[in-house]
Amino acid sequence: MYYFYQKNNMEKVVNITWSNSVKSITGICVILVLCIFYYIIKSGSFKTNLLLPTCLILILGVLAYFMTQAPTSLHLSETSLTLKKIIGKIEIPYKDIQNIEKYNFNQGDTRIVGSGGFCGYVGTFKNNTFGKYSCYVGDAQQAFLIQTKENKYYVLSCDNSISIINDIKQEIRK
Repeated sequence: MYYFYQKNNMEKVVNITWSNSVKSITGICVILVLCIFYYIIKSGSFKTNLLLPTCLILILGVLAYFMTQAPTSLHLSETSLTLKKIIGKIEIPYKDIQNIEKYNFNQGDTRIVGSGGFCGYVGTFKNNTFGKYSCYVGDAQQAFLIQTKENKYYVLSCDNSISIINDIKQEIRK
């Protein structure tokens, strides 16, 4: 499903939808953490053993961080592509983009620091082809790669990514 709306005449906004696997992983993680939290409270083990609650707080902090980094939408303006996250954004001017193409995760990708499914594929990854890249993907089937002129790499996704890739290619040819 391709969903976008014109925010105004200058900007196109495209949703980033999570795949079923991302939704499942996120749901399972949340349920698991809630069950562990319930167990710690119910058993009273936090009174005698501080290791369990400390680990839980650490896990909650990490999960909260990745939740804030989850991609929500792409905004295409006259001059740049902006990835909106729950907290924050990444802006890539079209003039800085060297290449954009469809991306396939079956290229030996390794997660360096990040989430491999909780709230999307978010973080720093690397592969054997071009090395380290920043990843903000909700659905791996809709992923695309952006290479900047400074050799920074971003893997993003959005609904109907092929159409967006073509739109951005037109902008970088100008």
